Amino acid sequence: MEWFVWQRSVPPERASANEIVAAPEFQERLLTLSFPGRKQVRYEVYCLTRREAENFKKRYGGKVSRPPKISKTAGFARRFPPSLILASHHDLLPKKMGEYRPLIIPSGMAFGTGEHATTSACLRLLLSLKLPPGTHVLDAGTGTGILAIAAELLGYRAFGIDHDPDSIRVARENAFLNHCRKVRFRRIPLEGIKSEKTYGLILANIYSSILVACTPRLVRLLQPGGYAIFSGIMAGQEDEVILSACARGLTLRRIVKNGKWRSLLLQL
Repeated sequence: MEWFVWQRSVPPERASANEIVAAPEFQERLLTLSFPGRKQVRYEVYCLTRREAENFKKRYGGKVSRPPKISKTAGFARRFPPSLILASHHDLLPKKMGEYRPLIIPSGMAFGTGEHATTSACLRLLLSLKLPPGTHVLDAGTGTGILAIAAELLGYRAFGIDHDPDSIRVARENAFLNHCRKVRFRRIPLEGIKSEKTYGLILANIYSSILVACTPRLVRLLQPGGYAIFSGIMAGQEDEVILSACARGLTLRRIVKNGKWRSLLLQL
């Protein structure tokens, strides 16, 4: 999923800083980042559209940018026990696969190739669950489609959504590459998900501010006893996501820490 980031750095004692913190349109979306040895703090808001980010810039100053994407690499192959081997190309798969199944996601296509700590943590948590065959899985913010495709390879019925048309195109190409014919992808923003259908597992590898804002809607889509895997959370921001999730009936089952990133396994 593609986002736009509004950001501005100011000393925290300035009136402009108080105006930003108190702005009602930011609500729970505002990130405040401080750095050792620096007098300024950086305020960030992740936006679904450039127009929204530019409006914040016009009113509060600062700048608009995109989050960094995963850089292209020469290739990779990685085992995810007990049953998947993730690789950027068929040629990188080991000669002896055993009981492992290949999951091919070319590098540098869209967010979510499996090289990033948040995506690999999602895969590990997904593989740790023993859900009934045919369980309905929602991948919210699918990117390359890697998590939805992995869910189908594990025997689940997966549905991936993203607001970015390029991500949906890439996800469908990757599904074809992996001979997955049942997984579905549609261009739908998170706020546009309908609640007529519920899921036994929801995967959301997105930024923590978006997770907090979308948690009420995601919980309504979750079946009783169902699981949610929330990732894309930076260290220090996990408490806010956990409190938001638990306030809506979710129970924290596990936290995965990988460098500066945190991933959560929750259950309704």
